[in-house]
Amino acid sequence: MDKLERLLNLTAALLHAEIPLTAEELRDRVGGYPDTKATFRRAFERDKDDLRSMGMPLRVEPVPGVDPPVDGYRLDRDEYAGTELAFEADELAALHLATSLVRLDGDDTALVKLGAAGGNAPTDSVGRVPFNDTLATMIGAAVDRKALAFTYNDVERIVEPWKLSFTRGHWYLSGFDRLREDQRLYRVDRIEGDVSLSGPAEAPVGDVDEEEFVLPLLQDFAKQLQGRARSAGRRTQHGLERSEQGQRPTSRAYPDAGEASDSGIMWDIDQSTVVVVGPKGRVHVFAPDGRHVTSVVMQRAAIERRRQQGRWRPAEPEERGEFRIRIKQLVAAGDDQPPGADALPEAEL
Repeated sequence: MDKLERLLNLTAALLHAEIPLTAEELRDRVGGYPDTKATFRRAFERDKDDLRSMGMPLRVEPVPGVDPPVDGYRLDRDEYAGTELAFEADELAALHLATSLVRLDGDDTALVKLGAAGGNAPTDSVGRVPFNDTLATMIGAAVDRKALAFTYNDVERIVEPWKLSFTRGHWYLSGFDRLREDQRLYRVDRIEGDVSLSGPAEAPVGDVDEEEFVLPLLQDFAKQLQGRARSAGRRTQHGLERSEQGQRPTSRAYPDAGEASDSGIMWDIDQSTVVVVGPKGRVHVFAPDGRHVTSVVMQRAAIERRRQQGRWRPAEPEERGEFRIRIKQLVAAGDDQPPGADALPEAEL
């Protein structure tokens, strides 16, 4: 489960909570958190910060009927919904255009609610939405009130489907997960293997609030667009830094990784890669499995800026341990020779 899915599930759990939920209750309902208590707490604190940064009215309140008192969390539904949605003229025009030119046959009530143009679409379209047999099975199960069986994150699931949504190039399935006994959201292309029917659905169909799922995705999309604009500037600066400092220090990638201190092994949150900070401004990027991606020389101020901005965080003990094991295995197997500098891809640091 990636962070976006976890945040979506966390938002849904907080909105549907009748009373404040403790951190441990949210951990069980949401899923996707680290196993150890310390790493879970850090991940949960970061998720709370992310929700607040997106304007979510996250409340911390005592859980009723618990002695000694324990803090719980919830999102106030009325406060979360706020006032009527209002788009700027250019945003509304873009929404009208998108829903007119790229659509599937069916009910567009949800998009009209957000401000999209209703009525018949023009004959010619400029977009295509992927569709396959798995999606057909899901739609049929939702219509016929059947449960679905599939594997997700290496866990066998029985899910009663409520709704399929297509956003940011991906299909999402929302429904009732019998294992978690709560509503969940799944990205369809991350389902492992086949999807099959598994008897009749038993739980009543829940209310899938269009805004509840669409708004977080729109907010994340806005953040992605801002990140791309920043990335363009960063790539230009990286090129200047390399031209000033000389060739990339690729030959030192694995030696620096093997000698790195705990504080020198970082996790790039945007890229999901391991960053090793070596001596003399050497910075090496690795995939989580230890494969070398790229190396650059960076100014100390640029390194510290990424740490302070939270783009690079210290790797967790488990992450450092697994990474060091992979580095040792690659070195022992003789697979620790990175490609030449000219063959390395451009990486966003």
